[in-house]
Amino acid sequence: MANHPTTTISSVLISTPGETWFILKEKWMSPAAAVAIFGSISMVILMYFIVGPLKLSAARTGKKLRRWSRLDRALHWSMAFTFLTLAFSGLMLLYGKHFMKPYVPTELWGWTIYLAKQYHNYVGPIFFILLFAVLFKWWRKSIFNKTDMQWFMKLGGMVGKHKGSHPSAGFSNGGEKAIYWLLIFFGSIAAVSGLVLDFPIFGQTRKDMELSNLVHMFSALILICGFIFHIYIGLFGMEGALEGMVTGDVDETWATLQM
Repeated sequence: MANHPTTTISSVLISTPGETWFILKEKWMSPAAAVAIFGSISMVILMYFIVGPLKLSAARTGKKLRRWSRLDRALHWSMAFTFLTLAFSGLMLLYGKHFMKPYVPTELWGWTIYLAKQYHNYVGPIFFILLFAVLFKWWRKSIFNKTDMQWFMKLGGMVGKHKGSHPSAGFSNGGEKAIYWLLIFFGSIAAVSGLVLDFPIFGQTRKDMELSNLVHMFSALILICGFIFHIYIGLFGMEGALEGMVTGDVDETWATLQM
């Protein structure tokens, strides 16, 4: 029976919009997301071996300057843990049936996917709360200015003829600001669409849920790819970047070059 506006859901044998959603999700978005994620990982690996990390152009002085407060660090690492675990559980829900289900006992698979779904559903709203905290705490430091344009034109001093130049950036460089606003924008979209899926009790139609699912997937994909580059810069791409967010302090040389 074809889908019809006056036909009740219980009497629909084949839902044309549902089939369209399934095809978009399984045949297009899922493969495209896998390519984008593995492509991003491949790019940062190539950057590391071909371009290399951005080293300090002067010796460390040994004098430490406070860059991030305890509250800043607690907020950053809470957001990082929440996002990474949500990304992992979301990817498990999306791809687990292909890469895990065929190779593990049925009971183990059942418990794994159940726990991934419950974790994703219950921790998702916490991500939304943290997102508001991040917006409130750091928006003033993340407003773009003319210095950021120069930073982008020199590619952050990381590649090309400007490599190692450490262009002026102020407290936050253009790349940090771009990641921040990417998190706020696409994180908000992912959070709102996730809440629509989490609480299907406010009159949402099946089409609303299907659209929210696709929007949730797309926004989460953008975030995952963006944070692959963010993690690379923090861990490997820029000397001294990680220690500031771990200890709260940076070397005087790092701070001088950043400014």
